[in-house]
Amino acid sequence: MTLMKRPLQVLVLDDDDKILRLLKIFLRQLGYQVTTAPNGREGIQMMLESSFDLIIVDLQMPVVDGFEFAEEALRIWPWEKLIICTGHITPEVERRSQSLGIKSILEKPLSFNTLESAIQKVCGNSDGQTGEHSPLTTCSLGYELSQLRSFTHEVATHHHFGKTVTDFARVIQRMIPSVAAGVFAMEGDYNKLSVYSEQPVDPDFLDQISDKIRSHLEFFEGETLPTIPRPDAKSLKSRGEIISADGHYALMSPVSGKRDAKGILFVILEGEQAEPPPQLNQLMICAHHLSTLLEMMEHFHEHSIVNPLTGLYTKVYLDEQIKNSWELAKSRKHPMGLLSLDLNEFKAINEEHGFPAGDDVLQKVAELIQNQLQSTELAARRGGDEFCVLMPDANPERAQTLARNLVTEIGKLNPVINAVPIQLSASVGLALTVEGHGITSSSQLTECAEHARFVAKRTKDTPISSWTELKESGQASYNLHPVLVVDDDPQIIVLIKRLLNKNMYEVTGVGSVAEAISLLEKGNRYEVLLTDLALPHQDGTEMMRLGQEIDSHMVAVVISGNISKDSDKQLRQRGAFDVVKKPFVPDQLRAVVSKSIDQHTRIVRKNLDV
Repeated sequence: MTLMKRPLQVLVLDDDDKILRLLKIFLRQLGYQVTTAPNGREGIQMMLESSFDLIIVDLQMPVVDGFEFAEEALRIWPWEKLIICTGHITPEVERRSQSLGIKSILEKPLSFNTLESAIQKVCGNSDGQTGEHSPLTTCSLGYELSQLRSFTHEVATHHHFGKTVTDFARVIQRMIPSVAAGVFAMEGDYNKLSVYSEQPVDPDFLDQISDKIRSHLEFFEGETLPTIPRPDAKSLKSRGEIISADGHYALMSPVSGKRDAKGILFVILEGEQAEPPPQLNQLMICAHHLSTLLEMMEHFHEHSIVNPLTGLYTKVYLDEQIKNSWELAKSRKHPMGLLSLDLNEFKAINEEHGFPAGDDVLQKVAELIQNQLQSTELAARRGGDEFCVLMPDANPERAQTLARNLVTEIGKLNPVINAVPIQLSASVGLALTVEGHGITSSSQLTECAEHARFVAKRTKDTPISSWTELKESGQASYNLHPVLVVDDDPQIIVLIKRLLNKNMYEVTGVGSVAEAISLLEKGNRYEVLLTDLALPHQDGTEMMRLGQEIDSHMVAVVISGNISKDSDKQLRQRGAFDVVKKPFVPDQLRAVVSKSIDQHTRIVRKNLDV
């Protein structure tokens, strides 16, 4: 079988930028792929991220010099091929190089011909070509790939490297011929060492392995680490020959995330460590695969907490931080606050100028919000044109100042879209955990901030509203948003009443179109209509038609357990503002009702302007 060939991967370490540039140009002309680093510590970090066929190392470098780098690199990656460069070759340099197994030492200033000859000597293949490299083959490829798939499944399921190390150790031991296998994982405050073996392992031997792991990781991190925890050792047989340091050794390979070490994989082999054994290739594959997987998950996690359009945090991350801040504020007995903001008439920008124009406005507003924050405050985009600011150490003065600044600065933005200046304005609601004002949970804090924003949006002359002021003045109970629910299942009506905060909404439920129309004809008015499709006698579409004939301001939302893309489109064409599928996701239902209230406000304002 012909092996696939690839360009030789070369890492060059030197603190002289001019030398790095010259070597990169020369080596690339020879067909090599070149990576550079200014010192040994960054070189180790590069090796955590990638594998290299050759490393060219200057001896005199800051932070970590060439020999320190070589000693650590060869302890972890003993197969690596190194060329030493120095301004003066001394007997001591030759002695230390020989002790490390480094056979090629070049004196500066370098001759490119001499360097090329040294590379051919160190890395030359059987065909005499140094620009390409043939990878090692592996045994039982199908089995190994199935085990790597198990790796992937475990990490993706648990989303946490540290908490799955026991399973990893078992998989490694099955995949790589060895007397035992282990994993040390460190993730935040969670550190764990796990060993899996056929026979019991000598505790003293495990202590030696732990010391080596800590030494390696301290080198990677550049700081002292606490003692490695006692291993969680699992043996298939509780009795038998003990695996000790006498006649055995540990072969290790690091696991990394984007730029930092996450842990160490190792196997315990029989004999004395000499030439790289066949298991080394398999261990490298495991470590590289796991490192790639962890890096990918870190990338996904970053995008799951950051809104890609605005660069602010997402709703999911915000809700999590609100809960954490709530618990901390409660334990420390200090107030916290939440600011809820949205843009007035933002939907018109999308409709008249297109979504790209609307996105540009959202980005400008997000940047403005971020620039107004203090270090402890956190901004997020909850969706659409709605933003929130979490204030973990809030006080009324700071909250009011921030709200005023945001309203003022947003009013000054005046973006020009298609040569048309746009006048922006915002409505802001504030909620603080002031004792005696009815906020008893983190979710209620969010709802109260939204309620205050609804009040601000309804009052053109007052763009800022505070839940505290509303509660003190008694207005909070007089500004409930009336919602009409039409569903022949009484349990659905009860559920919706529980999901919608009683401090913000007044929910009326009926079981038929006839009952709902009767309420409307008696003069009852509702901002939002939630109607099921499958109703007795007359269905939900008839409910929307009749209801909006009586009250054209009422915003209709369909709730149904049987919604397809086609039916969704048809329902919107028949007057539905939105469609919610049963069973309800609480946050989704609340968000839809919130948007419907905003839509109702826009309709009322538009009619008043006319």
